[in-house]
Amino acid sequence: MSTPPRPTTSVLIPAFNAQDTIERAIRSAMHQTVPPNEIVLGCDGCTDQTATIARGLGAIVVENPKSNGAAARNAAFSASSGEVVFLLDSDDEWLPHKVQSHLDAHSKAPAASFVIDPSRRVRPGGEMRGLNGAGPEGDLTWRDMVQHRNWSSGSGISARREKWEAIGGFNPTLRGLQDVDFLIRMAYFGGPGYRVSDCNTLYHLSEGGISRNTSWGDEMIGALAASCSFMEAEDVRSVRQTIAIRNALVSDLSTFWTHIRWGGVPLSDRRLWKALVLVMMRKARA
Repeated sequence: MSTPPRPTTSVLIPAFNAQDTIERAIRSAMHQTVPPNEIVLGCDGCTDQTATIARGLGAIVVENPKSNGAAARNAAFSASSGEVVFLLDSDDEWLPHKVQSHLDAHSKAPAASFVIDPSRRVRPGGEMRGLNGAGPEGDLTWRDMVQHRNWSSGSGISARREKWEAIGGFNPTLRGLQDVDFLIRMAYFGGPGYRVSDCNTLYHLSEGGISRNTSWGDEMIGALAASCSFMEAEDVRSVRQTIAIRNALVSDLSTFWTHIRWGGVPLSDRRLWKALVLVMMRKARA
């Protein structure tokens, strides 16, 4: 019996003034054991050399007025043709078996709406940290994707083209949680996603890439709830608690508990105490 043909693949990279990191990202996509058929860069109002560098490396470049990452991803998708599309942020990178790993998973779980792998956090100095979205290999329902422990990174995702088209892609009206919203809707309307247990994604942390403000609040929760209108009260409450812990983590000791109370985070939540320790350590280093 003949082996079915490998699906065509596209890598979609949203970018805003990423001239310092875009070559690393593109080369990590090019140097795969199974190279992608095309790399498409969605320039979100870039004013530096990002587009020039990307074109010089052979990427297709779509230039748009300044908006946000969701709009840039949607624009890159519209200019792509792959049957399976991969997402890669402009400041992240992949390990060489990324594409092969995801294609194997799509073959193993042909009904999956998306495939995701854990992302290894990398500090600015190159220090490797823990994994985002680690867990056992297998299906991920939409309710699994509501849970923070299953959130990887925007660079950890691949999706079937028809599933993306069915939900209309990313929601550019959201100010945050765009990846989470996308995966929840994909798993709800397109069927469960699939997680591979091996990490093939390096998620680079930087002051420019991680918001240090604590403005994530009721407006963002309301926007996510409106986009995912099928979520029930317990799901919205779970996201609220996650946002509260995130806000507390990037705050200081004087406002830490204000965020925790706002989110209704129970004292039994281990994330609360981990965040408190990290805030205290940061204060001690200051």
